[in-house]
Amino acid sequence: MSIIDWSPAYTVNNAALDAQHQEIFSIINELHSSLLSHDKRQDAFAVAIRELLEHARMHFADEERQMLAVNYPDLREHQAAHAELIRKALEIEKRPKETSESIGPELLGFLIIEWVVMHILVDDKKFAPYLKH
Repeated sequence: MSIIDWSPAYTVNNAALDAQHQEIFSIINELHSSLLSHDKRQDAFAVAIRELLEHARMHFADEERQMLAVNYPDLREHQAAHAELIRKALEIEKRPKETSESIGPELLGFLIIEWVVMHILVDDKKFAPYLKH
């Protein structure tokens, strides 16, 4: 069961970046599924978090390269937003070895509100007009 589904509202009208955003949605849904199944294996949840962080770093680097190529005027602010998202995700990941049930809801809330809603729908939409399709 998905907690969040991709829709055209999330597009930045760039096939590569949209595909990467869709992968973030998939990872969020995997994290959610592991919580719903009450998977007690800490390592399963930790693997999903690491996958998210690896994907995010690659995605942010791609976004920033494209922004640099089109001389996006708010590149520095966007880079700072990326750094803050990574910092917060790492903060959650590095907490003492707790069960996924204790950090899972907070992580999902962070990913959906701050990452998808605030970052993709607000910050990324600001540079969409600058991107080459």
